[in-house]
Amino acid sequence: MSLKLMVMLLLFKTSIGMSATILIDPGHGGDENGAISSVDGTKEKDLAMELALLIRNQLLTEHNVYLSRTLDQTLKLEQRAGTAQKIGADLFISVHMNSSESKFSNGFETFYLSNDLDEATKKVVRVENGEHSHPMQGVGELDSLTGEILAEIVVSENIPESKKLGEFVHSKLKSVLPQKYKIKDRGLKPGLFYVLAMTKVPGILLEAGFLSSKSDLSLMKNKNYLNDYATKVAEGVRDYLMSSKNKNQRLVR
Repeated sequence: MSLKLMVMLLLFKTSIGMSATILIDPGHGGDENGAISSVDGTKEKDLAMELALLIRNQLLTEHNVYLSRTLDQTLKLEQRAGTAQKIGADLFISVHMNSSESKFSNGFETFYLSNDLDEATKKVVRVENGEHSHPMQGVGELDSLTGEILAEIVVSENIPESKKLGEFVHSKLKSVLPQKYKIKDRGLKPGLFYVLAMTKVPGILLEAGFLSSKSDLSLMKNKNYLNDYATKVAEGVRDYLMSSKNKNQRLVR
């Protein structure tokens, strides 16, 4: 492709506000089941894929939407982040279900990339990060100091937009789910997740409910709940992109 044609296509894309590129990441997969329900043995990896597909379908007509996995396959967190870089993702959405030793823990929550954690959040972060207790651990031959510095740079650049994306999405979720389905809103929270930090784009991690809760599990196996959840996530993403466009922030590539 000639340089002139490339420039013309870029100008055309910018002028019409061409679709964003979004990577949706169904949590776990393959050898990694994720949380397993103590109620009936439902695996997180299966419900995460189902919900991820619904979110993708909601956004597919307007944007370029990809899945980090389309099969029940094992993917390392580095591979998921690497896919975001490979496709030139503008946004990253990781889909998960929660679990707890207490059967009374319930509700949905949304996490955005941050290095400001409270004690309750740290437990979720440890679980979702898997073997990575720090977002830069396990990458090449980085020494600990270099890892800390690079992690801080990656996080600080994406915190504002990740939080903004989380605010738009969670506001949509809480406007419907608690009233319609009587599910607890656990709020929007910061999290230093390896997979969010390494994608290097605004990203959020969704926890759609607790597999360890009978009531939450029933909802997450309810097509109406999943459809409503996916619809509200898509609405939040659209609002975020529109807000960014109005402020002349160039999110699409």
